[in-house]
Amino acid sequence: MDISAGPLLIITEEETPENITTEQDIKDVLDDLIKEIVNSIAEPRKRKLSEEVQQQTFSIGVFSGYLGNANKRRKRDTKQEKYKNIKNRKPVKTKLITNRKPAPIIKEDPAIKHARILRLFTLTNPYYTNHLIFKKILLELNDPVCNFSGKRHPHIYLIIPIRKPRYMPYVSAYLYLRYFSGSIFDWQLKLKEIVSLKSVFPYDDKEFKFYVPPSQQYGPSKYFTRAANEIYDTNQRLRWNFKRLLNRWLIKRSNKRTVDSDLITMEPVPEDDQIRIYCIKSRSLYVFNGNSLLKMVKSALESQQGSICNPKQPKNPFTNVPFTYAQMIKVSKELLNWCAKKSIRFPAIISVYAESRYSLMNLMSLHNNFLQYHATRNYMFNDDIHGAFFLENLEVLVDTFSPFLAKYAQYEDIEIFRAWFEDEKDHPLIRCWRHLVCDYWHYKQTEHLIRSSWQTEMSIVVDIEILFKASESKLRQYI
Repeated sequence: MDISAGPLLIITEEETPENITTEQDIKDVLDDLIKEIVNSIAEPRKRKLSEEVQQQTFSIGVFSGYLGNANKRRKRDTKQEKYKNIKNRKPVKTKLITNRKPAPIIKEDPAIKHARILRLFTLTNPYYTNHLIFKKILLELNDPVCNFSGKRHPHIYLIIPIRKPRYMPYVSAYLYLRYFSGSIFDWQLKLKEIVSLKSVFPYDDKEFKFYVPPSQQYGPSKYFTRAANEIYDTNQRLRWNFKRLLNRWLIKRSNKRTVDSDLITMEPVPEDDQIRIYCIKSRSLYVFNGNSLLKMVKSALESQQGSICNPKQPKNPFTNVPFTYAQMIKVSKELLNWCAKKSIRFPAIISVYAESRYSLMNLMSLHNNFLQYHATRNYMFNDDIHGAFFLENLEVLVDTFSPFLAKYAQYEDIEIFRAWFEDEKDHPLIRCWRHLVCDYWHYKQTEHLIRSSWQTEMSIVVDIEILFKASESKLRQYI
């Protein structure tokens, strides 16, 4: 026999035992060796395929199972066994299967991390640039993280990437909300519209003679709705974290530029009287004296033209720019704390302004009587030095009710009051007459009976008679 046929025979000759004597024994050894070599090549591949088959899953709806279980044939049960199995069946807990491995935790250099955080405030959000896979496909957005232009109701955008790219309801919900922007109210309406996307079967029995199936509901599933709400909640949480981070950074920048000189004395404000207000737009911290700031805010809200109220928005005296909505909230709270610390009465006009949500339009529409009455009293007692406004309206008041004041007809001449006013303008009875004229003028302008004793217009006569009776001795001197 030729034993130089190939390497297989060489191997067999080296490893041939002593009991191989015939040609048949050699053939058996060769067959065993061929099988061993074939198995050594094919077995790793079979093992790999079997592992992949056991790991991969198939899904129908929300059920997931292994392909290995599909090849096993189940023995048919009788009706009784089937009923027992259904009755005693335990609910199967399904879970979302993902083949993605968690990303390794890489410690980032503090300097690089700080630079990456600062880039958040540019137009491009680096949260997306770190996810190159999503950047190539869907998520290259050039919108800012949030609208920090100072508006009270900024628009909300999606700033999060797709976190579950293999979960179809999540991807569909993300694509449905990706290009939407609006206020919080608009987002609530958008999320409520998902439920109303379902529509009934489009055909009606009256339009077709053939059989029409019953109306069905078509639309997104509950998993789509849950995914949309999850995307919105996660996005809001991330937005608020960005806002907190930005707020800390802006405050840190503003603390480097502090303006702490008093406007009146031009000296540093004492710590007990300090009121600190941040201005994000100018990146500055303004320190006011509590007394000076209280007078400025009060004078702006109580401003008037003649006897007509004309309130104005309080302004920052350092920049001559009106306080923003957030700054006014801070100013009112700080002034309230300062007044409580100094045992000073807090002005009612500031409380009314805060109740109107720091809006002059709301202030004028809701508290017009209060503003107008305060403007009339201020003009009557402080600006009307020569008494022209007082004497003119007093003449109108006396002429209106003269038919009911026949007993005091001799004192109805306005020149008598003029002579008395020029001699004793600070007399207590003159002040009472001023109060009466002010209340009556306010009633004629607003039709609002300011005094609790005035039930009707004729009840004003009682107060006029009381003042005439109290001033009779004084008026007799100027006849």
